[in-house]
Amino acid sequence: MGGYDFEIKVNNINEADARLTQGIENALEAMGMQVENHAKAKCPVDTGNLRNSITHTSDSESAFIGTDVFYSGYVELGTSRQDPQPYLRPAVEDHVDELKQIAEAMIQNAFQ
Repeated sequence: MGGYDFEIKVNNINEADARLTQGIENALEAMGMQVENHAKAKCPVDTGNLRNSITHTSDSESAFIGTDVFYSGYVELGTSRQDPQPYLRPAVEDHVDELKQIAEAMIQNAFQ
């Protein structure tokens, strides 16, 4: 009997791309939620209106965290009469390592 050599190649690039895309979307959603929570915890409270208005959304490329309260920028950046009380920027900057870990975990989970 003769011997046979054969090679099987399986190209799963489409599945890998779909899993990566899903992992990224999951990561952005989780990161958006985490930043929203940190921003709410850091937000100065008078009436609670600003803190309660902080939300997040995400899509396949970005996460957006913010508020539609008109004075939110004045609180974050300050004015000539009021010192800044940043809550959005620190919600990201103070938690960069945590956000990286979330992204890594979500993308890894997509491939399990």
